Amino acid sequence: MTGIPSLNSTGSDTSVAARTDRTTVAVSRALQEKKKEAEAMVRLIEGASASGKGQIVNYQA
Repeated sequence: MTGIPSLNSTGSDTSVAARTDRTTVAVSRALQEKKKEAEAMVRLIEGASASGKGQIVNYQA
């Protein structure tokens, strides 16, 4: 059976802290990417609104 190891089986608090730091960095990077995507989507929508060419924008194109 696999799962999250208990603190006792990891060996030391340092490895737990390092794993937590890597997780925090990964989550931060993912959030930054989502923020960039959202900002790009807003720019596309604003551009379409300003051009008068319609309100529907395929942001995945």
